Amino acid sequence: LGIDYYNYRFRNQQALTSTDGDDLATRQFDESYDKYKLATQYAFAPVELRYETNPEDPGSSFKLSAGGKFGYLIRSHTKLKRDNGNKAKDFGNFNVNPVRLDAVARIGYGRFLNFYATYGLTSVFENQVQPDLTPVSIGVNIFGFNWD
Repeated sequence: LGIDYYNYRFRNQQALTSTDGDDLATRQFDESYDKYKLATQYAFAPVELRYETNPEDPGSSFKLSAGGKFGYLIRSHTKLKRDNGNKAKDFGNFNVNPVRLDAVARIGYGRFLNFYATYGLTSVFENQVQPDLTPVSIGVNIFGFNWD
């Protein structure tokens, strides 16, 4: 079990606003800003099938894993950082999907170098709210992927 944090950055002076309906409302900023993002936090449970070529010696073993993660939304908010350094947070729904399902694959060798890929099977926003965003992430784990 774990907690995932996701940050989605926005450009073009657009900001999300909280709504109770099925639409994703945006507004235009009148002033410039340094950063604007939507942050989400999900509690998740992974389910994976794992294969290891040499379980007796994990340091020289090739490892492969495939499976999924089921997540449930804990919290979402937007964060604005203005050019003058002032920050503001807005906690709300933003029509963020309360359930997240991801496909996960990992590959590695030994104890130190591992690669992973995650593909979102659910959209970031619920109720066919546009834009239809499907998160994808790839990366490298160092000192990870040990299950011994």
